Amino acid sequence: MKKYDVKVNGKVINAWAFEWTEVIRLWQAICEEGERLELAVAEENRADWEECGGANIKDFLENAVKGGFIEDFDIEESDED
Repeated sequence: MKKYDVKVNGKVINAWAFEWTEVIRLWQAICEEGERLELAVAEENRADWEECGGANIKDFLENAVKGGFIEDFDIEESDED
């Protein structure tokens, strides 16, 4: 199964490469690295961030941009097996 390296706000998410449908794992990794990734989650929009999801990692990241939580993202196929 293909895996993908993900960048958020120009920074690679260090945790691991993600499978296309691993939205929850990606959300958790972004939360864990939130400060370094400059995640824009404040008390007033925390509930929206917690509900942010998608059908796949690209869909989720597009929703995160629309919600104002991140500025941009990049997804590339990983060399990881």
